[in-house]
Amino acid sequence: EWEGYNQRDDQVVSHITWVRKLRELTNRLGVPLVFDEIYSGFRLRPRGAQEFYSVQADMVAYGKTLGGGMPVGIVCGRTHLMRRYDPDLCFRLTYLIGTFSAAPTTVGCVAEFLDWFQRPETPARYAAAADATARWIADTNQKLQRLAPPLLPSQDEGGEGGYAAVPVRLMSLSTVWTICFDSPGRYHWLFSYYLRAEGLAVSWIGTGRCSFPLDFTEDPTYAPRVQEAILRAAVSMRDNGWWWYPKGGTNAIKRQIAAEFAGAAWTRFRRLKLL
Repeated sequence: EWEGYNQRDDQVVSHITWVRKLRELTNRLGVPLVFDEIYSGFRLRPRGAQEFYSVQADMVAYGKTLGGGMPVGIVCGRTHLMRRYDPDLCFRLTYLIGTFSAAPTTVGCVAEFLDWFQRPETPARYAAAADATARWIADTNQKLQRLAPPLLPSQDEGGEGGYAAVPVRLMSLSTVWTICFDSPGRYHWLFSYYLRAEGLAVSWIGTGRCSFPLDFTEDPTYAPRVQEAILRAAVSMRDNGWWWYPKGGTNAIKRQIAAEFAGAAWTRFRRLKLL
């Protein structure tokens, strides 16, 4: 089932197929299918991941999106899963308590969001934002590919390594996007600090996720400013020599780090022995 998941061209289709087969399996076995849509809900599509996969879950958890940013957690599900009492022991109840449980401010924000969500023009705004994000990702990736440095002597055959072309690549799904790396490197983690120096603070790089708000298309300067920060950070890191890779890839990096740890441990051991 996962064979094509890591292939760039097929990963979305393969994942959709896998989720749909999971739904078929849970239906056959009578196992509830639970979706955590804290992040994907009302973002991938108007109905979230369920609409994206064309799958109806048995229970779904939503978060702050439903509250317009307010701290709220909402669980929806089928009637037999959501009942608060045990049908065999009617006095066994599930108590729902919390600081923001049914608080007027929270409920008001949820109501306001749902009112906006049900407007006829809302689906078109989702589609426009997803399309704009995809075009922005493609344009940014094209510009990143042009940032390759000239071939350096250390890249010659027999050398220990050298400067790589900027290995940064962006991927997206609807308005959710992430920063990935095309090749292994020991110092890729520094990229987040270069981004911060350019005024762009991201929580994760690689497996993490970033997102654009649906109204970012209304500000023509929003996406270009983010793109410019990414490009400047990539160029600065390239010019400072940190897009460096060892010959041999990931295994060489592991051997390098292991050798340095061993060398440092041995040096410390000898010093203690001399004491």
